[in-house]
Amino acid sequence: MARNGISREEVFEAAERLSNLQERVTVTRVRELLGNTGSYSTISQYLKEWRGEVVDDAGALALDEATRADIERNALGIVRAFWHSITGFRRRLVSRVNGRILDVEREYHDAESRIAAMAAQIKGFDEGLARLHEEMAGKESALAQLSAEYKGLQGQIAALNARVLLLEQRTGVGRDAVTD
Repeated sequence: MARNGISREEVFEAAERLSNLQERVTVTRVRELLGNTGSYSTISQYLKEWRGEVVDDAGALALDEATRADIERNALGIVRAFWHSITGFRRRLVSRVNGRILDVEREYHDAESRIAAMAAQIKGFDEGLARLHEEMAGKESALAQLSAEYKGLQGQIAALNARVLLLEQRTGVGRDAVTD
């Protein structure tokens, strides 16, 4: 016996059962619940109605003027709220960035001041070091001169000791006798 087809109510009941089971409501799942009967296009049309999607003959969503006006008004409200939110966010972000830029500029100027002070200290250290090098060079020169004089005196002492020894030998008198 041939079946007359599926009814709108049968599709709605099957869709409700799937929805209550928290399963996806698809044409294939509804058709399975209906015993694999009904055309896909008929089930699809009834599911659109069940979901509240009324479609006109051209396939476009058919809306009455009141619904269209509500959608436009709500969309405009959403756009305004989004615009207000995004401009507020932008203002806060720009303010934070500008504040951070000022902080960085202050830190930069503080660092420049510290660098200038350190540069002055380093210049003073360099000048002091240069003076110490000059002093050291002068003292090295004086030390070299004293060292040469010392060697000269050592030579003179050696010559005098040789003369004393020679005199001791000639006279037969030793140093010990002279100092007693």
